[in-house]
Amino acid sequence: MVVRLLILKPLISGSILGQCCHARQPPLPLAFSRKPQFKLSAAKMASTEAETNRNSSKAKTIDSHLHIWASPQEAADMYPFFPGQEPTLPGHLDFLLQCMEEASVDGALIVQPINHKFDHSLVTSVLKKHPTKFVGCCLANPAEDGTGVKQLEDLILKDGYRAVRFNPYLWPSGQQMTNEVGKAMFCRAGELGVPVGFMCMKGLNLHIKEIKELCTEFPSTVVLLDHLAFCKPPTNDEEKLAFSDLLKLSRFSQVYVKISALFRVSRMPFPYQDLVPILSEVVSSFGANRVMWGRSAGSICLPFFPFFLPPLPPWVPSEDSGPAVPWTSAVAFFFALLFNMSINDASETSPSPYDEVRRKRISFLADAAMSKWLATFPSKSRFPPVIITILKALLLSV
Repeated sequence: MVVRLLILKPLISGSILGQCCHARQPPLPLAFSRKPQFKLSAAKMASTEAETNRNSSKAKTIDSHLHIWASPQEAADMYPFFPGQEPTLPGHLDFLLQCMEEASVDGALIVQPINHKFDHSLVTSVLKKHPTKFVGCCLANPAEDGTGVKQLEDLILKDGYRAVRFNPYLWPSGQQMTNEVGKAMFCRAGELGVPVGFMCMKGLNLHIKEIKELCTEFPSTVVLLDHLAFCKPPTNDEEKLAFSDLLKLSRFSQVYVKISALFRVSRMPFPYQDLVPILSEVVSSFGANRVMWGRSAGSICLPFFPFFLPPLPPWVPSEDSGPAVPWTSAVAFFFALLFNMSINDASETSPSPYDEVRRKRISFLADAAMSKWLATFPSKSRFPPVIITILKALLLSV
């Protein structure tokens, strides 16, 4: 990622919102390399370029959503918790790095935790200490005086944050994310090329109108729907409507979905088999390239490290490469899974203590991919269960 210096225009007097640029489509949110800003000798430059090319050719496992917070000692010395938000589990940096190494995770997007609310000093220190391993997602401050807009700009331009989270429950009572401050921050995020993540913890149905309005008015701002937009497997008409609304958001090309915090949206224990049909429909509607994986937990929750899908190889079809075909996403997802598995298996030099967790994750993804793929066959020609079992066993043995 090339660090770009952007010159900010002053906000228009008397209006927080000001004028927003809608023409430019921002880059995708995750990148984990920075070009050095100093001169090198020719020999060293050649060596550095060769090493960069070798590293860039390897598929990386990226966690698109996790949190960290201070240790008790750090909280006492430098990074205090917001009153009433003291965590009960460890989530400090050293513990996270240990867990990432054991689980073969290369990088992560760190989302500002509610434990520190709008005090970003801890996460900022981690980003500066590990600039090629982590990128940050800051927390939008919807204060009525508009100071959150300037804070957002500083966090992005000065501290290098690459995304911002909108938590609708932090807005002043009786106000929505579409108020003047909310639109100003959403617009500014688009101008600065960073995505906005929505956390609809109390239900997508409560915020779907706001999200649609913001996406329509500011199409250059990329949107991330955290945790499947908190859509559980529907059991009643209200939940079915919410899930339908989620799928309909795929018409906005700027919207991506995070398949994260599965423990929050599943009604079953790990590996969350009730989410298989949900996952199939999400991938079918949005396409595999607009689905992201993440844990959304502190460092303690190792089973939720993702089995992240890399960009699809060029020979795999996708919705962007031709006319929309119902089974395209499922086939692309199926082959992407094979592709990712072969890379990870080839890179392992010794058994991982999380092999069983990883295998369960693969099994879960295989079910989701194949259920959609096999459903495209006419009912009379569908495979019997024994054939499906064999296909799945072959997939898991790759």
